[in-house]
Amino acid sequence: ALAPFDRAGADTPYAIQHELQDMMQELVGIVRVEEEMQRARQVVALSAIQAYNDYLLSLERVRISQKSVRLKETQLEQARNRRAQGVATDLEVLRFEVSVENDRALLMGFEGQADLARGRLNAVMVRPIDEAIAPTDTLERVPVEQADAVRADDQRAIRRRLDHDEPDAGVLDQPQDQLGVA
Repeated sequence: ALAPFDRAGADTPYAIQHELQDMMQELVGIVRVEEEMQRARQVVALSAIQAYNDYLLSLERVRISQKSVRLKETQLEQARNRRAQGVATDLEVLRFEVSVENDRALLMGFEGQADLARGRLNAVMVRPIDEAIAPTDTLERVPVEQADAVRADDQRAIRRRLDHDEPDAGVLDQPQDQLGVA
């Protein structure tokens, strides 16, 4: 019963509240210079983006888990039909029943994570935590052909940034995995 609170690295309601209080203490107050205001905007924007992406990911996990439960329920029904015809044993049916219940438990966990992610997104956007959010984006698989085009775009963006910031020479010569380009 206490598993959600014992997970290492997981966001609990208390951790989210503490994080938001720290951010408010750090960023709220009299802004004396434009750099402080810009930094506050960037931190809030980054927090909102991260919370939104976490929410999208959690919704995708729920969708996949729901599909898995439906599949297991179909398999259970088939096992029951085979048992009725004398082809399957009670043990086989029991295995499918356990599998369905395990997947339902996973689904409930993913739904809880989605609720938590929605609450965090609402908190970042200073909205009631239980208010519904309808995402306008979806997670999609990017085919390899498009991934190469994205890498080229990333390289152009890095070159523009490097021209502006003048970093150490040879950064672009490093392997892409060290640059964080995927």
